[in-house]
Amino acid sequence: MAVMSLKLDRRYNGQQCISEYHYVASGVPSTVSLSFALAFAFGAIETAGTYPAGSPFATLRAWQSADVVYREVVAKDLYSVTDFYTNPFPTGLAGLGGGGGASESPFIAAGFRTNRIRSDIRRGFKRYEGITDANVLAFGALNPAFITALESHAEAISDTLTYDDEGNTLTFVPAVISLKINLTDPDQGKYIKWPTEAEQLAHLASGVVYQAPEFATTQNSRKQGRGS
Repeated sequence: MAVMSLKLDRRYNGQQCISEYHYVASGVPSTVSLSFALAFAFGAIETAGTYPAGSPFATLRAWQSADVVYREVVAKDLYSVTDFYTNPFPTGLAGLGGGGGASESPFIAAGFRTNRIRSDIRRGFKRYEGITDANVLAFGALNPAFITALESHAEAISDTLTYDDEGNTLTFVPAVISLKINLTDPDQGKYIKWPTEAEQLAHLASGVVYQAPEFATTQNSRKQGRGS
């Protein structure tokens, strides 16, 4: 098994927005890399001018406003220096949703969270930009039709993804990883991955399920001028 990361890089009114997803991969690739297979299964690789319906990427793009512009997807095996895949999106590729009205500020977010299946690992969270004011009701409640679209994305990022590598099935199970407190090199950040893949596999929760929000929330790091 391999611990995989997929980052989705976007811009919203000039603000950088990055979401990172983790998966536990199984299966032995024959003609592709695990990183390519994950990016494809996530729906972030164009096929005949379209992105696969029902995929995590398509269900996100479906409701994010046209002011969300997608830059690139980067998938990698966290414990390999050779298994990585970067795919830039076509220039100007943007969200398809909105539901009318003006786009909200970047720090207004749709917040998703996972269930908790291990007492020593916290829930996972995703916070997305690209909500329009037509979808936000009194006191931050979200429009019911909009919640339905969010639920489709919650289901997609909870699903086990698969890729058919010429009859050899590669499988990617969504996970929440627990990082190690960095006591040796502060320049790397406060938290870092565990030194070995085996240790990281012992410090993650796989098979998590995401729940869609009913109210808008905030993401302080996406306030204007504060980065991703």
